Amino acid sequence: MRKALSIRTQQGAGLIVALIFLAVLTIAGITAARLTNMEERMAGNTQFKGLTYQNAQSEIRAQMAAYNTNLVGRKPLLDAANQGADAISGFPDRRQALAVDVILSSANIATNTIRYMNKGICEGSSVGKFECSGYEINSASRLDNGASSNQIQGIYFINAK
Repeated sequence: MRKALSIRTQQGAGLIVALIFLAVLTIAGITAARLTNMEERMAGNTQFKGLTYQNAQSEIRAQMAAYNTNLVGRKPLLDAANQGADAISGFPDRRQALAVDVILSSANIATNTIRYMNKGICEGSSVGKFECSGYEINSASRLDNGASSNQIQGIYFINAK
């Protein structure tokens, strides 16, 4: 037969098990809080990166629209073509980058340049009647928190010969 356990014979094993269980739950809670904080920062960084990308792309689109409006809007293209040579292999006519004014002031644009790349014959049905000039537009957007995006767009500008 078994003897009934009295309160005096127990050694406090339940208390030790409860304290260990409480310590494990505390560590799990702290780990979950840290992971949540890191995921929140990652989501914020992704949002800021997307914002800078959109800002740089919007500035490039605004620059291209300005070049297509009238002759005054094409002045940066002519100025870029008259810059000093910055030749590299593959683009022997490449010129130095020319800084241009930012059109979208709310876009946090850090640098905005245009570079003349080359001149050639336009492909298509009117070969020989037109001449294509290649340009490279570079726009970099930066936020105060360090997020940045550097976008480059190549364009061809068609001129009659």
